[in-house]
Amino acid sequence: MQDTDTLPEAELSQNREIVDAFIKASRAGDFEGLIAVLDPNVSLGGDARALSMGGVTLNGAEAVARSFMGKAQNARTGLIDGAVGIVVAPHGELLLVINVTIAGGRITAIHAVAEPAALERMELSVL
Repeated sequence: MQDTDTLPEAELSQNREIVDAFIKASRAGDFEGLIAVLDPNVSLGGDARALSMGGVTLNGAEAVARSFMGKAQNARTGLIDGAVGIVVAPHGELLLVINVTIAGGRITAIHAVAEPAALERMELSVL
C-alpha cells in the first residue's frame, strides 16, 4: 500500500488532472479527448470478476479509447491505496476500482479490480 505522503503533491495533482480528463472524455464520448490522455501503447485489463462483468483486455490507444466511449457515468476520480485512480460506485455501492498507471503525462495501463476480497483490502477515497 502506498502512502499519499510519499507522492509529491505536484505529481498527485497532475495525475488527478489526467484521470479527470479521461473520465470527462469518456462520459462525453470524446474520442480525441481520450486519445490525448492515453499512451499509444496503453493496455487495458482486469481481474476475473471485472472481466466477467463485461470488462475486456485490449492494447493500444485507439482500441482502449473506443471501449470507453460514452462510459464512466458512475466513475469518480479517487485515491486507491494512495495513487490516483477511478472508483465506480453506482448508488453508493462499490462495484469496482480502476487502477491507472501514468507515465510521461499519459495513461499507460488501466486495470479494473472487482473481486470483493481485493476491494476490501484497498484504502479508497473519492476526490
